[in-house]
Amino acid sequence: MTKLLSKEIVPAGLSLYLDIPIGTHSSQTGVFFPAGYRFSSVDIHMVLYFHGHNSPPPDRYWKNQNFKLREEVNASNKANVVLVVPGINNSYAGTLQTVKGFDKYIDALLEGIMEHAGMCPYISLGRLTLAAHSGGGAPMLELVKTINTGSNAGSLSGCWGFDCLYGSGDPVVKTKPSIPPNVEEHWLESAKKNFDVSFEFFWVTHGPGTRSKNLQTFAKAANITNISVVESKGAIHDTVPIRNFKDCINRMYIP
Repeated sequence: MTKLLSKEIVPAGLSLYLDIPIGTHSSQTGVFFPAGYRFSSVDIHMVLYFHGHNSPPPDRYWKNQNFKLREEVNASNKANVVLVVPGINNSYAGTLQTVKGFDKYIDALLEGIMEHAGMCPYISLGRLTLAAHSGGGAPMLELVKTINTGSNAGSLSGCWGFDCLYGSGDPVVKTKPSIPPNVEEHWLESAKKNFDVSFEFFWVTHGPGTRSKNLQTFAKAANITNISVVESKGAIHDTVPIRNFKDCINRMYIP
C-alpha cells in the first residue's frame, strides 16, 4: 500500500502527495491531475519531472513562483496528462534512476493513484515524458540509458531538458563528438538508440548552452532528426521550465 501524505485541490485539479521512498532526502512524490482530467482513464500519460539542486520537497517546490508547473499544465490544451515530481537530492534520484528502481517506483505510484485518486484498478503507464531542470538532467540521462531494459520498456515518448546539460570540466565548443564522451555525447547516443523519442533541450546559461549547441552540431552532422535545441530567450536559469512547459505539453501526443 502506498501511503497518502496529504492532498490539495488548489490550483484547480487534484494534487496528491504520496510517500514513495527512493533513497533520497525526501520520500514525498507530488502527483497533479489537471482540471478536467478523465479519472476513468486506463492509461496514465505522465510527465516525470526532476527538479534542480537545493530544491525543497514537491509540496513546496511547485508553489515557488518560478516553478508553478501545475498552473502551466492547466493552461495547456492537454487535460489528460499527469505531472509527477519526486523528491530528489542534488543531481541524484536514488533508486529511481536505475531501471529496477524505476519499475518499482512506477508500481508504487500507480498503486497510490488507484487508492487515493479513485482510479479504476486496471491502470497502467501510458506515454511517458521525462523532464528535468538544471541538476535534474543527470538522473534523467541515467534513466534514459536503461529504461528500455525493464518492464516499462517502450513507454518513453519524450525528454525535455531545461538548462540542464551540465558535464565534467569546463564546456568547450566542439565540431564533432569527443573521446572520452561528455554529457552531450551521451545524449547523442541516447537519441540514436531511441529514434522514436523526441528530445527537446532549452538553454539560457553558458554551460548548458555550449553543450546544447554542441549536441545540435553533432545531431545535424549525423542527420539525427529527433533532437531539438532552442535558446530560451528572455528567461533566466530558474525560469526556463515555466517559459517552455506549456508549449511542450501542447506538443505532446495523447491518444
